[in-house]
Amino acid sequence: MADPYYPFYPGDYQRDTKDLSLVEHGAYRVMLDCYYMNETLPSDLIRLYRICGALTDEEQAAVRMVADRFFERKENRLVSRRAEKEIEKRKAFLDNQVRKSKLAAEARKRAAEEARLKPTGTPTGTPTGTPQDPPLPSPSPSPSISPYPSPSEDEKTSTGEPVPPPPAPPKVDPCPHQEIIKLWHEILPELGQIRSWPESSRANLRQRWREDSERQDLLWWANLFRFIRECPYLMGKVKDWSASLIWVVKPENLAKILNGNYVDKSAAQKHAGLMEWVREQEAKYGKK
Repeated sequence: MADPYYPFYPGDYQRDTKDLSLVEHGAYRVMLDCYYMNETLPSDLIRLYRICGALTDEEQAAVRMVADRFFERKENRLVSRRAEKEIEKRKAFLDNQVRKSKLAAEARKRAAEEARLKPTGTPTGTPTGTPQDPPLPSPSPSPSISPYPSPSEDEKTSTGEPVPPPPAPPKVDPCPHQEIIKLWHEILPELGQIRSWPESSRANLRQRWREDSERQDLLWWANLFRFIRECPYLMGKVKDWSASLIWVVKPENLAKILNGNYVDKSAAQKHAGLMEWVREQEAKYGKK
């Protein structure tokens, strides 16, 4: 599935395109957007005109000039060496981030299991020193019998006091909050940085993670954030408002997103919800 994000280097772009006209700039940027979004660009001029919205002779001439100057024709598609290099770098970066996140999740799981299996009390052993003969029985009357068992000798310190149990290990939160926040920043940078993650949002995300086994996978969250990119309302393109991760992890809001309530119904492609969109993207581009 193609990644909707791609890096843009203004210095490199200005150096290579400073002699272009305004119309040619527009054609080039639209073609680059299409290339990075779909990882391909058709070489057929009629399709290119439609992609760029080139209606006049001037606009169509700009499309032809950009295609000839900045792309190579291979079979029925146009190829940009620079774009191909950036796409491969981005894929390697995302694969590495997912791999590190999985390793971190496994480490947390192991730590939680070790903490669960760790004994709650540690015997101290027999106090060191010169062994002494046991004391003779006291001639005094027998003491009253306590209803509670006395601590064994191994459970006493050298002073005879019971050894207090060690404090319980801290609870380990299995939900990878930081990794999910990092994916939000990488896939939806225009929706703002998350600088504060309150306990209420932490509890919401933890519950969303636990309530469905499919969600216990960072790839599921990456697909969710890519699906949000397909929703103009959530991206702030309809009103002066855009979604935040704090808003998304609330149960009623996530349910609306998964049900496809925010998908642009006037678009050529219509999706009933996240999973239908994921299946369509995988069928089109293959699983990534």
